Amino acid sequence: MLEEKDTALPVLDKDGKAVKEIKAEVKDGYAVAEIQLKHKKKQEDNKDWLDKLKNGFYDIQGKTANLFITVTCKGEVTHKETFLKSSSFKMIGNNWHEPVDDPQIAIYNQHGVKKMKSNTFGMGRDRFHSGLDIFSLESSKVYACLDAEVFEIQKWTSKTKSGYGHNVTLKVKNPQEVRNRKREYTKAFTDDLDQKASFDENSDVFLLRYAHLEDILVKKGQKVKAGDPIGKSGVSGIALGTHDPHVHFNIYSTAKLEKHLVNPAYYVYWKEIGDLTATDKKVQEDRKDEGYKPNPVPTLSKIE
Repeated sequence: MLEEKDTALPVLDKDGKAVKEIKAEVKDGYAVAEIQLKHKKKQEDNKDWLDKLKNGFYDIQGKTANLFITVTCKGEVTHKETFLKSSSFKMIGNNWHEPVDDPQIAIYNQHGVKKMKSNTFGMGRDRFHSGLDIFSLESSKVYACLDAEVFEIQKWTSKTKSGYGHNVTLKVKNPQEVRNRKREYTKAFTDDLDQKASFDENSDVFLLRYAHLEDILVKKGQKVKAGDPIGKSGVSGIALGTHDPHVHFNIYSTAKLEKHLVNPAYYVYWKEIGDLTATDKKVQEDRKDEGYKPNPVPTLSKIE
């Protein structure tokens, strides 16, 4: 139950109807559910609330964040926050897990040049870039976004031509969860695209692809749950190395073909450049200053 001063706080479900309860998964003493904070004309109306969100960030257009409510083992709420007024929230689902912790735009390109638009979905490189490059230091955990089956695993060596490197593709178990996840999104750059011509948001098949991994932790055909680690991030696929380690993330409908791609930023709620904190920027700058780092020989912990 969400409450404000002992009064039930309505939350809107995906159909726009007010509800007083949301389904959440209890993890480590917290009930975890994702909500979307609606944009308000007065920016200050959102600030106090956003400051209370552990994974939230300040933004005038109304981004998303994880809501944490402390609970007992029996599920009773033992600690209550002060929430915004009625209709401040829209329920967007609770099973999605971001592909990496604290996803954020990669500021630099492979050569250490500050060029964010080259890391988005579209024509920011003067040629088509098929996915979202999400900054992730080497050896960080990479997660299944939804319950899924491991559809395909591709291995990479320094002699392999594929720039995707070690990569894993998951087939989503419940396609409706992908449809429920889509948000309103203002493209970060004018060169960004919404989707390719044959992407079908009503498809019964959605595939999630994670590339440039340094380790793969799953086997083909394995069933995974949202939040399960499926690999570790790296820079495989780039023999020279890079200044900007990242997970290249794709979402396909129907089949794993370029014509079925969609802009992942409609589904991954990442920090754009204006959302990054000073600490976020310093981490990326420090890694950029370390220069080119090739991937160590990629490992295959589970598939061999």
